[in-house]
Amino acid sequence: MQNWFTVFRYELPIHLLRRSYLLFTFGVPLLVVVAFLGYRFYEAQRAEDDPTAQDQNEIQTNFGDAGPVGYFDPTGLFPAPPEGSPFFGLVEAYPSPAAGRAALEAEEIDQFFVIAPDYVESGEVTQYINRLSLSVLETDVIRSFLLVSLVEGMEPGLVNRLLSPVLRFDQQTLGTDGAEQATSEGADFIKIYAFAILMFITVYGTSGYLMYSVVGEKEANMIEIILTSVQPFPLLVGKVLATGVTGLVFLLAWGGALFFIVREGSAAFDALAGIEVEPAVLAIALVYFVLGYALVGSLFAALGAVISTVREGSTLAGFLVLPVLAPLFFITEMVNNPDGALAVGLSLFPITAPLAMVMRATVTDVPLGELLVSVALTTLAVVGAIWLAGRLFRVNTLLRGSVNPRQVLRYLLSG
Repeated sequence: MQNWFTVFRYELPIHLLRRSYLLFTFGVPLLVVVAFLGYRFYEAQRAEDDPTAQDQNEIQTNFGDAGPVGYFDPTGLFPAPPEGSPFFGLVEAYPSPAAGRAALEAEEIDQFFVIAPDYVESGEVTQYINRLSLSVLETDVIRSFLLVSLVEGMEPGLVNRLLSPVLRFDQQTLGTDGAEQATSEGADFIKIYAFAILMFITVYGTSGYLMYSVVGEKEANMIEIILTSVQPFPLLVGKVLATGVTGLVFLLAWGGALFFIVREGSAAFDALAGIEVEPAVLAIALVYFVLGYALVGSLFAALGAVISTVREGSTLAGFLVLPVLAPLFFITEMVNNPDGALAVGLSLFPITAPLAMVMRATVTDVPLGELLVSVALTTLAVVGAIWLAGRLFRVNTLLRGSVNPRQVLRYLLSG
């Protein structure tokens, strides 16, 4: 077991100094940050060069297939759009919040907005939605309607609100019983997908390279020579840890770039304004990232031990990763009902737990008991996967030719 560090020290620079790894880990995030800064500079220059660029003639009035929205206005600043207005039939005024919420529950409108009584000073608008969908991220209709209305009856005190008609949306989800539930589903949606993408790229990329390196050593007839100097288990540990460090470096580089963009872009992009990651959620995400990588990496190493060519690995790797991303197929149900049977089941099942538990923790407080059970089950699965990979890594189980399941099972059951 003492040779694992020798393997780790040998493998780590090979992984870290690959050109493709350096480009994708540092080059791509750097380009994204530079593009973001370039866009901000362009917008700032355009605002300086043409301070009157935002007038009524340039306010968006064509919304394609946007669904109808409703609003309640206690300020009297926003009368219902008359016939002939581009907003007629698209924006509906309601006499009270209750009437608008009833229309929302009846699915007569897609969204309902309540303008704050102190709107001129606060710019606050409360958004009501029935369920999570991409449409809740689109607020162009109500924004443009507010702008047009402000221009038509503009007073000096409304200038700031004209430039920024809504500073913040306080989202409220209507439950099945009609009760209001504070939510930030748009931000949750973005956080979940950001974590899923980072996890997929990191875990799949590093684990995949681990599998390909094992297969490459087998194809080059090097593995027999290596195993004369080091036992299979420390060899596996060294390889998994080396690729794990490369994954962690990748995660830090991309996570840092995303953090910078979210922090600097929240003022310009409304979808980023509500994104906040609590320390507890971050800790849970880190724990499950480690568990997820250890589980998938060990399974990939086991796969590399029983296949003979890289082509075989490319075909089978997708089937191995697909279950890890299965919770994304149920994202709407999990966000709207994070304590339901489906969400709880996926967060307890080891192969889906790394992503499912982070999805749940993003939108609700997961009971400590469920969290501990999930961690325990996933840890047991990791131990089992490492045991399996270690068995298959034995020199007499590094199979040649096509994979024979019976032969694999016989080797596993043998001493």
